[in-house]
Amino acid sequence: MSARSESIVKFDRNDALWDELVAHTIPILERVAANEKLTDYTSLNLELARVMGGGVPFDFALDRDRAAVGAVLGQVVEQTHGRIGAMLSAVVKYMNDNDLGPGFYRLAESRQWLLRGEEHLEFWSKQLDRLYDYYAADRYDPLRDGRPSRRRHFSETDPEDAERPFDDDSDEPTEVDADAPIETGPNVPGPWRVSDGTPIAFSEAKEAWAQVAYDVLVATARRYGDYITYSELARRVLSESGIGYRPHQRNWIGKVLGVVAKRCVTSGEPPLSALCVSSDTERVGVGYEYVLSLMGLPIPEDLQPHAAESRLECYRFYGAELPPDGGRPTLTRKVAAARNKVRQPAPTTAAFCPIHHIQLPASGRCDYCD
Repeated sequence: MSARSESIVKFDRNDALWDELVAHTIPILERVAANEKLTDYTSLNLELARVMGGGVPFDFALDRDRAAVGAVLGQVVEQTHGRIGAMLSAVVKYMNDNDLGPGFYRLAESRQWLLRGEEHLEFWSKQLDRLYDYYAADRYDPLRDGRPSRRRHFSETDPEDAERPFDDDSDEPTEVDADAPIETGPNVPGPWRVSDGTPIAFSEAKEAWAQVAYDVLVATARRYGDYITYSELARRVLSESGIGYRPHQRNWIGKVLGVVAKRCVTSGEPPLSALCVSSDTERVGVGYEYVLSLMGLPIPEDLQPHAAESRLECYRFYGAELPPDGGRPTLTRKVAAARNKVRQPAPTTAAFCPIHHIQLPASGRCDYCD
């Protein structure tokens, strides 16, 4: 291929610049995935400008550059899919729309990762699950050292791997949830039935856990002003389902809440996952963004007030005994306390005259001094 035809394929970027764009995009998206977040084309463009030390590399007013960023993301996927087992570009969405570019799905269809008739949103959700699982293995910072994860990654040819994304055959010990009610169990990497120690597929356990989580959250919603922490929900899910699992709840409870969120959207119920908060800050996590995307809603800059609105919807929908005024959106206790503390003005220190040792008036001048 001639140099000129190669530049056309790469949208008038030379080989060096094109390769640099791809090379910088990969760790940027890896950091997003490692933090279980999403980004958008504009933010990616700005971050590329920052790390490459120049102006923004893409002008989205131009059709050529809109196509170019899609091509860069496509090459990112081609270079990383064999290692990750998922499409890294799944973390890049439109800024004001909860969906991905059409090139994402076209590439997935061309590689037969997206099956005929499979729902796009469901496919996107699975890709995010796999990405977050991959990078959650040791929570490394890809921009710091680029170390590959040591977990056993998804296999394109082994569907059982896709169903049990938390199996880990590394030589490091698996972190155990200290709050889990089941402290012993069979030596198996995945879930097991407490009654007889029989291992079961993660997909089967997840569905059973989701039913328990749904019931617990509905019961929580029937108490006005109540909410539950992720760790407490995980403890009850394990205890009441009779299915044991060793990894820390942060590695799997989000997937359970994802199933609950889909059920709520499908059945027209308010988002029960708004009732679930972290134990230390009592804030909803980034997974709440996924709930909003399922509902087709924009992602607010501050998730906490939106979650408060959703909790009020839950109290009303599930029959909680409301106050005479019908209730109002309320931040969790810790979030409200933290914000009130920030709003309180810092105490001022009174100024005194160094000569007469009396407090100075508002003018700042001592009345007894010349």
